[in-house]
Amino acid sequence: MTNTYRARYKQGEFEIEVESSDQSYVDAKVRELLGGKPEITVREPSKRTRTAKPAKPPRARVDRSAPDGNDDVADTDIAAIVASIHEAPNFDKIDRNVLKQRGELGRILMCFYFAYKYAENLLLSTGHVERITDQLRVKIASTNVARKIREGASQYLTADGVRKKGVPTYYKINRRGIETFERIMRREEQ
Repeated sequence: MTNTYRARYKQGEFEIEVESSDQSYVDAKVRELLGGKPEITVREPSKRTRTAKPAKPPRARVDRSAPDGNDDVADTDIAAIVASIHEAPNFDKIDRNVLKQRGELGRILMCFYFAYKYAENLLLSTGHVERITDQLRVKIASTNVARKIREGASQYLTADGVRKKGVPTYYKINRRGIETFERIMRREEQ
């Protein structure tokens, strides 16, 4: 087992560490780097030396941008959907029957309904629903939207493809979802 000599100098954010099996090399290098300051001492090697662990390979990143890769378009469409909800002629019914109610299904279907009616059948992901509901001050986290879709709201939506873990799935409202949302809006008339 070889001895390892190590010298460390730290002043503020400036730090130097020199390590070698040759003590004279460590002394010379430290003097060279610090301009010959004599007060530096080299620490004796410890009896146990640790071996460095190999670095882990970097994890693959998942692209969570809009389907066309342009987030600005998606943000503009989200702003248009939120504006169409606020400017709807029956906003008082939407507020009373959807936004002020505790159920998540009505809020989720509302986002897809207005994307269908006013944004030319735009496909939305769970993240888009989270941002729309956040703008309406009734935020539903994307994980809760995904859970609700898995637990039964999928019968009201049509996916653009097969769901895969880590990849956003885009949905649009189907005929049954439109009927269900319109029934929710007529709730107090019945």
